[in-house]
Amino acid sequence: MRSLTRATGWGGAALLWGCNVTPGGTTGGVDQPAAGDCPRGVVATQSDYQSSELALLSPDGQVKSVAFLSSASTATSGLAAPLSGDLVVSGSRTLSGEIVLVDRLLTNVVSFTNPKTAEVRAQLPIGTGFESNPQDYVQVAEHKAYVPRLGENASPGQQAYDSGSDLLVLDPSVPQITGSVAMPVKPGFRPNPAAVTLFGGEALVVLQHARADYSAMADSEIVAVSVADDSISYRLALKGLQNCGRVEPSPSAEFLAVACSAFVDRKGAVPELSLIHISEPTRLRRISYAVFCL
Repeated sequence: MRSLTRATGWGGAALLWGCNVTPGGTTGGVDQPAAGDCPRGVVATQSDYQSSELALLSPDGQVKSVAFLSSASTATSGLAAPLSGDLVVSGSRTLSGEIVLVDRLLTNVVSFTNPKTAEVRAQLPIGTGFESNPQDYVQVAEHKAYVPRLGENASPGQQAYDSGSDLLVLDPSVPQITGSVAMPVKPGFRPNPAAVTLFGGEALVVLQHARADYSAMADSEIVAVSVADDSISYRLALKGLQNCGRVEPSPSAEFLAVACSAFVDRKGAVPELSLIHISEPTRLRRISYAVFCL
């Protein structure tokens, strides 16, 4: 489990615990601490990829609501898209204090949830006619947020914003889709944007660059998108590193870190994992470590 200590709202965490995680009932929302507290709370997700359950914890790990929301509770609440088993929580705070949930493959929906009442304010379908497989969410202004979509549409042009493998632009206050930022393409690979982090005036998008059938991966890269006009500010190649995750700033914001698990082939072979510290867009220092299975 990880708490996002840079957040001033509710942070996020992910836990995978066994199977049959959906409870018979829910325990609802909780009162949030003072707005000055940072972080104000942690969201823990339990999932077996068939069903999901969310719990709310205090920053020191005390469970405040063991079953905040679940696949079962949302299925009976009248929501258009109940929570699926492939669910992630926004990796960064929201300006409104809402908990934003991203339902990924086969659902393609973003849900905006009140942590105090456990009510879902709104849901926004972001499939736009294909399996878009959204991966993350970051809000950059009252009327602007980004969602990286991993999936690519094999037959685009049927409706607005349906190309995929892009950075989707939302207005979370409505909510509605307002635009799409195309990601750089390496020949033979899809961009596969997998995560986004707000850092200063830019959104740092991690591209995994995978073949459509996931038979191979090219080196990952970080693409900096200006939140002012959605233009690409710079690109940072992560040479020799594949399958990289979200960029995480240090508490001082002096360094950025990225964990890369490397390409996993169809036989399950995993090369050495690496951790990167980035001090400048052009200077990298790699720290390698081994993984042991017990």
